Amino acid sequence: WQLGWSHWDAKPDAALAGEQNAARLWGYYTWGGLKAGLAYDRSRIHTGGGADTSRRTAWSIPLRYRTGSHNFHADYTRAKDDKVTAAADGARLFALAYVYELSKRTSLALSYARLRNDAGAIYNLDGSAGAQGSPSGAVAPGEDPRVIATTIRHAF
Repeated sequence: WQLGWSHWDAKPDAALAGEQNAARLWGYYTWGGLKAGLAYDRSRIHTGGGADTSRRTAWSIPLRYRTGSHNFHADYTRAKDDKVTAAADGARLFALAYVYELSKRTSLALSYARLRNDAGAIYNLDGSAGAQGSPSGAVAPGEDPRVIATTIRHAF
């Protein structure tokens, strides 16, 4: 077993005119080649006067299985609707990956991820063009981005 907790606070600045804070609790259990986890995240943004402008919770279940040079990954994550907004702005993420280790430093991977946004949600996949600032990769409300990727990784 392993458990962890973190808390984050951003103090007021001119751009926010308020504060952001988040708390995360996570843990996992390893049994043989199987590693199962659970994470819970609560975050909020509030104005200098103390009124919340955003309040959201999310949870995730990551699973890993390793046998020899083969690694299998499956993840399910759910972001619930923001409690301050009226819109249906939650999302669900499902991801699968297979990783084959060629050596201690080199691996090949095949992965798939699908994000399902509610009608008012604009979540995007990390590392996508929209997350890097390109308007061509931006997600419109309710769009469901997905990715299929092959990866070659070598650690120097």
